[in-house]
Amino acid sequence: MTANARLVTSSFLAAVLFLCSAGVVVLQPAGMGADTLRGWLLALAVPLSASASLPLLSSLFPSLVPDGRFRFPLNLTWPAVHGALLVAFAALYGTTGVGVVAVPEPLQGAVSWSQPGRWGVSVAVQIVVLTAALLAGGRRRR
Repeated sequence: MTANARLVTSSFLAAVLFLCSAGVVVLQPAGMGADTLRGWLLALAVPLSASASLPLLSSLFPSLVPDGRFRFPLNLTWPAVHGALLVAFAALYGTTGVGVVAVPEPLQGAVSWSQPGRWGVSVAVQIVVLTAALLAGGRRRR
């Protein structure tokens, strides 16, 4: 199994996961501060950061994509890892340095990813999309 196949598979999965999270931002903009261009960009910064770090993680931990193919456990584990990264990056974007200082208004879109309802919907959509892709790919091979 080459590192190139692992990188291609992980990049493809990261792109699909980002598109699912971006769909959540588009379909559920309430509370994300997505009423301006800056708000949209900050709301998309968290899933973009999480998705961009996935190929790096798969390079550091080859067991995330063991054989470079998209198979059964990946449709569940990758959304789980992506959801954890969403919460971690939301916490990083929302860190102000002092505990008594509120998160600035422009960063509300990024911080809203730490809410279980927001990242939970994103993870559920990702699992559904990846499972559908897995089933469609399995039928095509037969």
